[in-house]
Amino acid sequence: MDAAQINQVIDKLVEAKLVRLTPSDTQGDGQVELVHEALIDNWPRYQGWLEAEQLNRYKRLRLVRDAQDWQAQDRPSDLLWRGQVLQEAKSYQNLSVIETEFLEASENALKAATFQEENFLIRLEFLTKELEVARTNERALQEELNTIQATSKLQEEALQERISSFESDARGRKLVLQKRVDSLETSLKAQEKTLQDKVNSHKAASAEVLRYKQKYQRFLIITAFLVISTGAAIAFAVVQRQNSSSQSESILRDLTDPPQSEIARL
Repeated sequence: MDAAQINQVIDKLVEAKLVRLTPSDTQGDGQVELVHEALIDNWPRYQGWLEAEQLNRYKRLRLVRDAQDWQAQDRPSDLLWRGQVLQEAKSYQNLSVIETEFLEASENALKAATFQEENFLIRLEFLTKELEVARTNERALQEELNTIQATSKLQEEALQERISSFESDARGRKLVLQKRVDSLETSLKAQEKTLQDKVNSHKAASAEVLRYKQKYQRFLIITAFLVISTGAAIAFAVVQRQNSSSQSESILRDLTDPPQSEIARL
C-alpha cells in the first residue's frame, strides 16, 4: 500500500469520525488518534497493525541493541546477523551510522559465507562426482576381484586335484620303489651271503694253500738238507777216497822205491 492509498483510508476514517487527525507544521508529521478505545477491540485489522508495529519496533530495537553490542565488543563476526532477520532489516529507514555499518558487515559476512558455501557446494559436487567415480572404480575392482577370486578358486581346485593325483601317484611309486628296495635288499643279502660264502671258501682255500705251502717249504728244507747231507757225505766219501788213494800211492811208492837206509840195513 502506497502513501496515497494510506491517505485515502485516513480520510475515510476521519469522515466516519473513527479517528482524529491532528495536523502539524511539518508536512508528513501529522498524528492520527483514535476517537474511542473500543475501536481497538472491535477492529481486528487495526489490532493486526498494532501487533505488526510492535513487532517492527521490537526488531528495530533489536537492531539497535545488537549493533551497539557489536560495536562495544570490537565488532566480532559471530554477532552479525544472518538469514531472514537480515533481509527484513534492509527495509528499515533512518538507520544510524553504527546500524548501517552493522548491517553492511552482516551483508558482507553473508556474501562471504555464501561464497564459501558456493565454493563448498562446488567442492562437494566435485567430491561427489569423484566419490561416484571412486564407487564405480570400486565396483569395477570388486567385480575384477570377484573374477580373480573365482579364477583363483578354480585354479586352486585344479591344483588341489593335481596335488591329490600327484600324491596318489607318489604313493603308488613309493610302493613300487619300496618293493624294488625290498627286492634289492633281498638280492643284496643273498649276494652278500654268497660273497661271504666265497670269502669263507677263499679263506679256507687260502688256509689250505698255506698249509700246503708250509708243508712244501718243510719238504724243500728237508730235501735241501738231504741234498746237502748227501752232497757232504759224497764229498766226504770222495775226500776219504782221495785220502785213501794218496796213502795207497804213498805206500806203493814206498814199496817200489824203498829208502836207502833200509837198503843199507839189508
